[in-house]
Amino acid sequence: MSFPNAAKRFQSDIENKLNQLYYMGYVTIERWELLSWFGVERISRTVWSDIVEKWDSWFEDEDAIPLQIIRCDGTTATQKYVLIRTDRVQNLFEFYE
Repeated sequence: MSFPNAAKRFQSDIENKLNQLYYMGYVTIERWELLSWFGVERISRTVWSDIVEKWDSWFEDEDAIPLQIIRCDGTTATQKYVLIRTDRVQNLFEFYE
């Protein structure tokens, strides 16, 4: 499955980010990357739904791993995002006694 709303020349860039997410548990994505990959002027739900749809296509329905997103700044036009696998999230309290 390809990304229906992304330019063909960027398909492998997006898949590389998702591979990094799969193996490392997180990936950072810059605003300029999303804008250029999808050829848009603003990041809409369509952009995120394309990314999630591709991610989910890698798994059987019952094995799909939900994702969370962190907006790295509080501006209206976030410049950097971090996507994380929710199966790798732990409570900070688990790391100290």
